[in-house]
Amino acid sequence: MRPAALLSAFCLTVFAPAAQAVAQTPPEALVWMVLNDINITGLDRDMPMNRPPIVSEVPEGMIHAVDLSSDGQVDWLIDYSKAGLSQFCGTGGCRLVLYVSDDDGEYRRAFDNQVLAFDISRRVGRQRLEAQVHHGACVPDDWDCRYAWAWNPTTGRLLPIPTDAGRTRLDNGGYPAIAQDADGAEPMEPASIRMTLAASRILCPAEDLSLEGQLRQATAAALPDLNGDGKDDWLVQQPIPCDGDSAPDSELHISQVNGDPIQAMTVDSAKTLAIDIGQAPALLVLDKVPMRWEPARRSFVPTE
Repeated sequence: MRPAALLSAFCLTVFAPAAQAVAQTPPEALVWMVLNDINITGLDRDMPMNRPPIVSEVPEGMIHAVDLSSDGQVDWLIDYSKAGLSQFCGTGGCRLVLYVSDDDGEYRRAFDNQVLAFDISRRVGRQRLEAQVHHGACVPDDWDCRYAWAWNPTTGRLLPIPTDAGRTRLDNGGYPAIAQDADGAEPMEPASIRMTLAASRILCPAEDLSLEGQLRQATAAALPDLNGDGKDDWLVQQPIPCDGDSAPDSELHISQVNGDPIQAMTVDSAKTLAIDIGQAPALLVLDKVPMRWEPARRSFVPTE
């Protein structure tokens, strides 16, 4: 499917599930946040008077009541494409944010990334979110690249699941439910992962001496359970080197029942990495070779 067709599909299908939701009044806090996001985009502190009119009402169709956690409480979906501002959209579609209720009656940001199209529906007895995303998130490039998730109340995050078409491969760890550069992202990583990220920081000098250098840091993404303990495992991608001439390596960190995850493998940037969630626990696929975690060896070994 070509890019124009993708955008057309996004406009036609993105609100199919929302139209079926019972009408609800959005929480005041969400309304304030959305209005703030819209109005701050037109702010120029050097010329504060030269700005578009203040938006005082949320554009129609921007905040929707949905049901993903199936806990009897409303979940909330925010579609930033309805704001009519280019800042919220790009080649991967427009920003979509989902807040899911938890057992304590609070809301947790479960999804915050760009999508071209999405659908919330019930399959095999549970609610699921499936999204069409940028083709580069699939290997090889696929113009109909899709990933799916279901809410996991135990971990308090979205869990990758097979798509409607049966795709179980998460290329490069899959499409992140929350983008790494999402504003206000609350770190949910274990302490050892946070320490790994902090230790990875490098300061790259600016080309122009009048500018400040650029601070780079590794990124971390939660992975489906690879060792059968029911806990998230982690993929850490090291920062891009300052010279930009080489791709960064990745690290796989495996969770422990009593303790933080441990680094189990360094993955060379020249190798392809994927996670196959077609079985439990999930399999690591390295250069097309399926591998399983071997506790006795504390390493991954090819499957028989």
